[in-house]
Amino acid sequence: MKIFENRKLSRVLSTMAGLLVLGVFPSAAIAGDKDVVVINDDSTPVPVEDVNNPSRRPIQRYVDVMNTLDPVSGESGVKTIMTVPSDSRLVIEFVSASCNSPVANSSDRPMEASVLRITTSVDHYFSFDYSKYTDAAGEVTSITSTATHLTRLYAEPGTEVRALISPTSNRATLDCNVSISGYLTNP
Repeated sequence: MKIFENRKLSRVLSTMAGLLVLGVFPSAAIAGDKDVVVINDDSTPVPVEDVNNPSRRPIQRYVDVMNTLDPVSGESGVKTIMTVPSDSRLVIEFVSASCNSPVANSSDRPMEASVLRITTSVDHYFSFDYSKYTDAAGEVTSITSTATHLTRLYAEPGTEVRALISPTSNRATLDCNVSISGYLTNP
């Protein structure tokens, strides 16, 4: 059965190639002297629209979270990234974070960010990778924690989207930059 289908396809392709050689099908010509030039500056960018879904509106947000572990409540720093507009649903497609923990003095030690949590109507947890930086004596002077995740998260209209960073200890300051990107769409 498969051989028959392949032979039939072969005959059709051969026939089409022969017709092309004989000039039965007209050819399409592209004028080489017609250049298209688009000149836009930052104040008038080229409009971009998702032709598959024109209701999508691209969005990116960034927050800076200075974070230490609160010894009384046990909570780490929390920052609202955005509140979803009442006429939209947010789809988050990419989450990234970079945290730095420098050593302030010799009694401190740098710490890692252990978990990035993005909250919509539910919590979503993301892990970090670590880079340690040392001085000439081999002592760790800072640690950078990074997280980059391709994802698909949803937040309904009116939802507060927050970033929470959990440090591994409360001995040093943790400064984190958290970004999300995706789009708003009709609910």
